[in-house]
Amino acid sequence: MERIQKALEQATQQRAQVKSGTAREPSTLPEAQSDKPKFTDTTVDLSTGIFYSQTKVIEVPEQTLLDNRLIAALPDHPYKDAYRMLRTRVLQTLRANNWNTLAVTGPASGCGKTLTATNLAISLAMEMTNTVLLVDLDLRKPSVHKYFGFEPDKGLSDYLAKQATLPEILVSPGIARLVVLPGREALPNSSEMLRSPTMVALVNELKHRYPERI
Repeated sequence: MERIQKALEQATQQRAQVKSGTAREPSTLPEAQSDKPKFTDTTVDLSTGIFYSQTKVIEVPEQTLLDNRLIAALPDHPYKDAYRMLRTRVLQTLRANNWNTLAVTGPASGCGKTLTATNLAISLAMEMTNTVLLVDLDLRKPSVHKYFGFEPDKGLSDYLAKQATLPEILVSPGIARLVVLPGREALPNSSEMLRSPTMVALVNELKHRYPERI
């Protein structure tokens, strides 16, 4: 902004000099340089204005969100406040204990843990002070990506098999401050993989790289 202001001031001075006869007015204004970063190989999420240098951005239709009950992403849904209340309680607990990690689990398949985790992640991301990374750690039946209506090229299963890097598998669903780490396919040795050194290193990386990220 300072450079732009200086360029404008310089143009004003030059015009004043022209009027006084002490200088010749240039045919064009001096080029104003912007402090805005320049990105290469960058995707821009037009709905949020956020730049991603490596993360893939997808556009999720509102109808897909509605069909898959991701009501936290729908501004006028009558039940959206339920997830806002849950978000408030979760944030109070996280901040009171200086935590930035939350696990959502359940007693059996189909009990709603993925739906709850996804809606809660969306609601948390709508807090202006937080960024959120939603990780699908259901290694037997990963399905977070299905709620957003896409099939990932690579996912957590590929990362654990050392066939993909972390930036290659991250996806933004077009919701401000939210990034998804999808699972993609089931792993038969899920219990062993959850305790593997690769998984431990990944969890430490995700927990400590960005302090403001949940």
